[in-house]
Amino acid sequence: MKDSFGEIVYKCRQRNEWTVEQFIKILGEDLSPSYITKIELHGEIPRPELICKISSVLGLDKRAMLEMAKNSKIQQFTAKIDKKYRKFMLFILLMLCYSCTLWCNQHKKDQLWLHIEQIDKEILETARKRAENFQNLTEKLLKLDEKKQKLHDELKKLYK
Repeated sequence: MKDSFGEIVYKCRQRNEWTVEQFIKILGEDLSPSYITKIELHGEIPRPELICKISSVLGLDKRAMLEMAKNSKIQQFTAKIDKKYRKFMLFILLMLCYSCTLWCNQHKKDQLWLHIEQIDKEILETARKRAENFQNLTEKLLKLDEKKQKLHDELKKLYK
């Protein structure tokens, strides 16, 4: 498996025998050691300017590192969307199962109709809220995709 952006930064920093503090000093940036740790170990992707600076200091190809960072960001974003989608689909499935169970049992007692109406109201309200949240998430995703495209276009301009 290929190394991630952070793993490459970590390995190159270690190869040069630099501590995190020394690395920050060499970069000449106002960064915290915990931010470097986030980059190296937790998948944090820094801004493009910092990626270029890190690449230069470590003697790495800037374009390759920018591309790797972009791909890492896309993978993280996709994983986040997939996780939310799976949760949403599980919620829908559970709602359907619950509704079917109630529907099958509705003939058992007369009082069940009142209970079903209350639960249906709650389900509809919950579904409405989830739909609003899903719509908001979709809008945010579209905005992030636009930002990603703008950044990609800016990067293309920088390397022309």
